[in-house]
Parts: sequence; structure tokens; C-alpha cells
Amino acid sequence: MMKKAHLALILNRPTNVNVGDLLERCLGRPCENSEPIYNGGPVDGPLLVVHNRTSEPGDGTWEFCEDLGLFIATDQQVVTDIWQKNDCKYRCFDGYSGWGEGQLECELEAGGWLVWDAPPETVYAEPENMWKRAVQKIGRDILSVKIDDSRIPIDPAAN
Repeated sequence: MMKKAHLALILNRPTNVNVGDLLERCLGRPCENSEPIYNGGPVDGPLLVVHNRTSEPGDGTWEFCEDLGLFIATDQQVVTDIWQKNDCKYRCFDGYSGWGEGQLECELEAGGWLVWDAPPETVYAEPENMWKRAVQKIGRDILSVKIDDSRIPIDPAAN
């Protein structure tokens, strides 16, 4: 039986490296692309590109959230193609966050995470105010389920 694991990406931590820098290293020629590479989490792994380009089975892309039109590519040729054609929305991540079987469910049950069904455009939003906007969307009510009211600020964005 296959074990179920979870993968997540931190959306609001750009690094000082950009796509053009990586393309230049990979292709050996200058490339103009100032899109930042984001730190997706503490787990090392392949470079991940979340994108909204329609994909075909076996093309080096897999569904991240098909119902939201989000896909992940890790195949170097597919990633390079996305970067060079620039014909879709995308965000690049170095690293990811991951949980083993049952680990995330336990953390959710303990109240360790705030959950919000974010619209797909959140993936591509500017990172500066992303946390504040997310907490405002989640709202104070979700915090009161697991946390003593006296410990919750009136404005959850003050967290």
C-alpha cells in the first residue's frame, strides 16, 4: 500500500537568485529574466515550478491542484521551456515543505496550522503583504476554535 505524504510550498520568501541567473548557468549564455526564485521550504529537492500552463500526461509536469489549474514541473527541459517561452504564469521554488504519513493531520488536529481555501492567483501574488492578507481572509473566528480568546489579538494581522 502506498503511503500518503503531503507537499506544500512557502509562497512569500523570494531569494536573491533570479531565473535569469539560473538559466545563464544552465545554458551558458546570458538570459534576461528577473523573476525571483522562492524558498519553498526547509526540505531540499529539485527546483519546482508551479505554473498554469495546460499539460499533457507524461510531459514532465504533474498536477498540483488540477481543479485550480495549478501544475508543478521539475523536469529541466520543461522548466527551461516555461522560463524561455514565458507563455504562462509561474513561480519557481527551491525546496519545499513536507510531511510524512499522518504527520500533517496530527498537526492540523492540534491547531498547528491555519487553513484557508486560497484562490489560485494567491500563488502568483506579490509576497510583501501575502501573510497579512491571508490572516485577514482567514479571520479571527478560525483562531478562536483552538486558542484561548484572551490570547488572540483583535486584529489578526497583528500576529
